Amino acid sequence: MKSRLPIATTTALVGILALAGCSAPVVVAPTPTESQAAPVEPDKPAENTDSTDIPAGFKFILDESGVVSVNVPDTWTDVDGASIPGPKGTTLENLAASPSLDGFVNGWDTPGMSVSSSTDPSLTIQDFVDSLLTSTGSQCEDGETGDYDDGVYVGTYLYFPSCGGTTTDFMAVIAHDADGVLVATTIQMVTDEDKTTVRDEILRTFYALY
Repeated sequence: MKSRLPIATTTALVGILALAGCSAPVVVAPTPTESQAAPVEPDKPAENTDSTDIPAGFKFILDESGVVSVNVPDTWTDVDGASIPGPKGTTLENLAASPSLDGFVNGWDTPGMSVSSSTDPSLTIQDFVDSLLTSTGSQCEDGETGDYDDGVYVGTYLYFPSCGGTTTDFMAVIAHDADGVLVATTIQMVTDEDKTTVRDEILRTFYALY
């Protein structure tokens, strides 16, 4: 059983999520491949309401606070929008979705994603990076890291292939916007579609609007 996905435990969550603004983590870092690091054209809304340009097969979801939003496949019917405890006594706004959140959290055979956000300046990169490297990294083949910039969020991405002895890949993007809001997006990708179309739509639309 894995122990590193967002709603499994608070420790696992923070281990995945806080990399923004740091120097490159100590992971194997080959040159990013086009399929893993290709930029996407962001579509961040002026307000967190459903838009009219959602691609076929996707839906807009919003967390309980009304802060975090993203488009996900419409087959991902298991959604949790409750906030969660973060490190140092903080609270993270959080939105997770999957065909089965239990499968997403406890195995590598189910796709899913999470988006978390915080405005707390006490949260630092090192609070999270060690847990990420020892948890997710230890369950996957050698990963890569690089700079992330979609025109709205600037930070770092991590990509871990072949996790848990499967062909499932795991990606995390952790970045700040111009106002210093930290947003962390994680995606567990099982199929080729997860690793292309689904990944790109999540990266295109993840957002935190306070």
